[in-house]
Amino acid sequence: MFEIRIEGIDQLLGKLEKYRAQVTDLHASMPQELESWQREDMKRQYPNMQVHATSDQTVAATSIRPRSRADVRQRRHQAPKQHRLKQTGPVVRSNRPILRASLLDQLIERMKKLLAGATKWP
Repeated sequence: MFEIRIEGIDQLLGKLEKYRAQVTDLHASMPQELESWQREDMKRQYPNMQVHATSDQTVAATSIRPRSRADVRQRRHQAPKQHRLKQTGPVVRSNRPILRASLLDQLIERMKKLLAGATKWP
């Protein structure tokens, strides 16, 4: 028979428990940071966010439209319906990205700072 003894395991378990608590706190602060990025950097008054949290993961998503919601207008006179073959998939109007590269860089830097500050090995 083999016998294995590990000394100092209690200290390691204590450090792992502190690290787990940091990650749990990060689940709550990540959506808040995404919302503050939208308010401050994107200048959005009403961020459109969906947050779905379970015990081990948090998913925060936002919808970014290429145009304003107010830009969608109803036509006064509707033209006669033209029968065409049904097209599949979304209509792509431009090859440009919806989110500017500078805003994406700002989001990445914010999340890196949050992650570096929130998760430090004890």
